Amino acid sequence: MAVLKERLHLTQEQESQVFPIVEDAAKERQAIIQRCREDPMSNAATLRNELIKLRERTEKKLTPILSHEQMNEYWRFLTEMPQRSGSREGRPGGRRPGRSNLI
Repeated sequence: MAVLKERLHLTQEQESQVFPIVEDAAKERQAIIQRCREDPMSNAATLRNELIKLRERTEKKLTPILSHEQMNEYWRFLTEMPQRSGSREGRPGGRRPGRSNLI
C-alpha cells in the first residue's frame, strides 16, 4: 500500500478512504477467483465478467475521492502489477499449461 500511496500522491484523507476500498476489492477479487475455480460451470468468460464488474464497482467508489490524474495512475499501477510480481510459471501455484492467466 505504501507504493500505491506514493504513486498516487495521496493525502492523508484520501489514504484513509482509498485503502479500505482497495483492500476490499482485493479480497473480493480473491473470492471471485476462488468461487470460479470451485464452480464446474464457471469458465474464463465468467471470471472475466465478474472481474470487470468488480473493477467498475471499485472505480465508482474511487472516482469521487481521486482526481482524474490519480485515477489514471491507479489504473496504470494495476496493469503493471503482474509485471512487477514476475511470471508465476514454473512456481508452485503458477500457471499450468492450457490454463488462462486469468485463473
